[in-house]
Amino acid sequence: MSGCATLSGIAVLENARPDGHQSILFDAHFFHYDDPISQSACLALLRYYNVDNMIFDSEEPKMYFVHVNVARMESFCELSRLSNGMELKDYVLVGDIVKMIPADGVDPKHNEKQILNYNFCKSKGVKVWETLLLLQK
Repeated sequence: MSGCATLSGIAVLENARPDGHQSILFDAHFFHYDDPISQSACLALLRYYNVDNMIFDSEEPKMYFVHVNVARMESFCELSRLSNGMELKDYVLVGDIVKMIPADGVDPKHNEKQILNYNFCKSKGVKVWETLLLLQK
């Protein structure tokens, strides 16, 4: 059985760093909780293929609406791909940003819905199960 997961929602992206010719790595914070006062956030290591050569400030955190394909977490990652002082175990998930839209002025801890979409497929695509999980305040 193979599977994939996608995540769409507001993320705070920071620590932009190059990862090859046109790829950029980000540390991404997704906030999820029932209590708006909670500091609970998951940290993700996300890669973006920068086909439009957008310029990202490596120091300034910015908010984006992102659609992410979640990848399988490897047991090893080159330290050069991680933020300074971070270890692979600090990240909850890794993935590729498929689409990103600036979301300036949006509070990532309030007024947003995040949709986690799991697609599980049998080897020849005979059955597909989808579960939508809405995470909201």
